[in-house]
Amino acid sequence: MTIQFGSQVLTEEDLIEHPNHYAKNEIEPITFIMGNDPDGMYARGAVIKYVSRAGQKSYDGMSAKQSEIADWKKAARYCEMRIRQLEGKPVV
Repeated sequence: MTIQFGSQVLTEEDLIEHPNHYAKNEIEPITFIMGNDPDGMYARGAVIKYVSRAGQKSYDGMSAKQSEIADWKKAARYCEMRIRQLEGKPVV
């Protein structure tokens, strides 16, 4: 599935895993943030954010159900990144 995000066309995976508006930098902001947050507080906050708004935010080009799924996937991504961080693996 592709999604119109402003002037960009993204796949659902791009929207969740590597949004173009972050991936254009030499280092993705999440890599820097997680690398400087050994307690994982940012990841915890992001999980709360996406879980709390799941089903409330609509993404352009996505149905209500697809938008909710995207937020649940984003929350899961932050859980997975925290687990990788705890295991000493790269977060992205």
